[in-house]
Amino acid sequence: GYPVASCVISGAGLTRPKWAHSSRTGGVLCEMDMMMTAEESKTLSAQEVMARIEGALAHNEHVWQAENGRKYRGKKYAEGLENVLYRCPECGREFDMTTSGNAIMCKKCGFSAVYTQTGKILPTDGYDGRCPERIDVWYDEIRESVAAEVSADDFRLEQKVRLMTVNRKGNGYRYAASGTLALNREALTFTASEDEDPERAADAPESLSVLVKNLPTAATLPGVSLDISGDGATYRAVFTSEHASTKFALALEAMAALRGE
Repeated sequence: GYPVASCVISGAGLTRPKWAHSSRTGGVLCEMDMMMTAEESKTLSAQEVMARIEGALAHNEHVWQAENGRKYRGKKYAEGLENVLYRCPECGREFDMTTSGNAIMCKKCGFSAVYTQTGKILPTDGYDGRCPERIDVWYDEIRESVAAEVSADDFRLEQKVRLMTVNRKGNGYRYAASGTLALNREALTFTASEDEDPERAADAPESLSVLVKNLPTAATLPGVSLDISGDGATYRAVFTSEHASTKFALALEAMAALRGE
C-alpha cells in the first residue's frame, strides 16, 4: 500500500570497477523516479511488481557510457581486467590474459588491445584479429562459453585454493587450510589437502560441500576468491593456481539458468 520509487546510479561501477587496481574520475549520476503509486502497489500482482522492479533497475554501465560519451580517467587503467576477461577472444585460451597500463594481452596467441577512457576496447597497432568492442560484450561471450560447458552432464571445475575463515574479531579472515575447490552439477566442494600443513587451523574443515541448488551465484573478488557458507560458518576460498573465481560464479549462474531460476 505504499508508493515505491526507483534509484538508478550510473557511473559508480566505472569510477571504481570491482576488478580494477585504481579509482577513476568522470562523474556519477543518480536518477530517481516513481516506480509505482500507492494504489498500484495494492493492486498489482507479485509478478507485475517484480516486472516493474526489474524494468526500472535494469542498467548496463558500459552501454550507458557509450551512449552518453562519458570519459573516465585514471592510472593502471586496464590492470585487473584479466580477472574478469580471463578468456582470450581470439584463441579461446583461459587464464593466460595479462594486463599492463591500459593494455590487455594474451600470452599465448598475441591478442593485444587497449581499454580506453571512453569504455571502448580497441586492437593495438599491428593486431588484426577479432576484438570485442566493450567489456560487457567480451564478458557475454565468456558467459556463453561457460554455459556451453555447464550443459554437459560430466561438467567439472577444480582449482587449488587456500581456505580462509572469519577471524575471531569478525572483521576479516584468517588462514584455515589448503586444498581443492571442485564444482560439478551437484555441489561446490572444498577438500583439504592430505599433505601435512603446519599452518592448518585447528577448526579447519576436512571437507565442506554446498548443494548447487542452493547457490544461484556466489560472492567473489573477481579472479581472486569466492565466498562459501556452510556448517554455520563463512569461508573464503582464495585461488592459488589460476584466477578462476569468475568462472566458478558464472558456472553457478549458468546452472541456475538451467534450473529455470
